[in-house]
Amino acid sequence: RRAGDAVTLARALRADGHRHALHADYHRALGQYDRAAALFEDGRELTQLAITYSGALQTLIYLGLYDRALAYAARARTIFRRAKDRVRLARLESNVGNIHFRQDRFEQALACYRRAEQEMRALGEHQDVAVALRNISVCLTSLNRFDESLSTYAETRRYCEAHGLRMLVAEADYNIAYLHFLCGDYRRALRAYAQARAEADTLGDRYHRTLCDLDEAEVCLELNDDSGAARLAADAITGFAGLGMRYERAKATAFLATAQARLGATPAALTTYRRSRALFAADGNHPWVAIVDLSRAIALHPR
Repeated sequence: RRAGDAVTLARALRADGHRHALHADYHRALGQYDRAAALFEDGRELTQLAITYSGALQTLIYLGLYDRALAYAARARTIFRRAKDRVRLARLESNVGNIHFRQDRFEQALACYRRAEQEMRALGEHQDVAVALRNISVCLTSLNRFDESLSTYAETRRYCEAHGLRMLVAEADYNIAYLHFLCGDYRRALRAYAQARAEADTLGDRYHRTLCDLDEAEVCLELNDDSGAARLAADAITGFAGLGMRYERAKATAFLATAQARLGATPAALTTYRRSRALFAADGNHPWVAIVDLSRAIALHPR
């Protein structure tokens, strides 16, 4: 600001946005990105504007602002194509995959991640290849293609270790824990979550720390530990509310409602299900709205 140069100020604002995003303060991050974008737009710095839009996508996703994220992505794609910037186009492709994934459009997300991974390998961008491989693994898990997912996780972990990407190794370990859960190996999953939680605490990763609470709540429901599930789900709700993350908060709320219903607190469960449904509906997540409706019906069914 003292220098009086708008472009330099815009770069500083964008960097500050990244800082807030890394600390999961997404509302502040978005405010800084918007200020930076306005300055780049005024100065006709279109490449920098596109970089800002692309960099803001994950923050918009976490805040559930999907239409805005898609609009930013479309504008950034047009600018990067004109500049023939292959690296940033590939990163944008991966970010667009994240938008689809958060809305449970897994096939569309997987196609984006595969295109990004292929391009990044050709360009020799190691961290971007690792991110794309991780995203492919998560997507395959969501599509119940567990064998493919586990082999891709193993490849992801080897790749990350070979290139010194410690945070991505920790993320891979967290995701492998969830895969063990989905395969029914609950004991192995719980051990892996304990390790992933410790790694997240060491790295100061609030997001994955709270995800461990969310997923362990789901494990507890499978094991009929309803009191444990209620406690972990409540912790996850608090954590995700603090992070401003509606999708994960909605899932935690649904798990809490299920635990309450099983514990015999049907009126409280129905109220909690309504909260969860409203959050998913606001996110435009129709599959989860249907899941919550089914869960409410089960809670109301006479025993």
